[in-house]
Amino acid sequence: MTIYERTLWIFAFVALMPWNSYAYIDPGTGSYLFQLFLGTVFGITVAFRSLRGKIMHIIVAPFRRRKDTHEDRKQKLESGNDRESPC
Repeated sequence: MTIYERTLWIFAFVALMPWNSYAYIDPGTGSYLFQLFLGTVFGITVAFRSLRGKIMHIIVAPFRRRKDTHEDRKQKLESGNDRESPC
C-alpha cells in the first residue's frame, strides 16, 4: 500500500465516522466566510483586469500586422515601390 492509498483510507475513515461535536457556528463565522469569499473573488478579478492587457499583448502581438511608419513610407516612395504588395 502506497502512502497515497494510506492517506486516502485514513481520510475516508475520519470523514465517515459519526462523531458528535456539540458545537455550533455562530453568525459571525458565516459573515467572516462570506467576506473571505468576496475578497477572494474581487481580488482575482482586479488581478485579471490589471494583467489582461499584458496577457492579450503576448497572445495577439505575433499575429498583428506591422503598421507602416513614416520612414517606411518614405523608403517605398524613394525606391519606386509605392504600391502595397498583395497578401
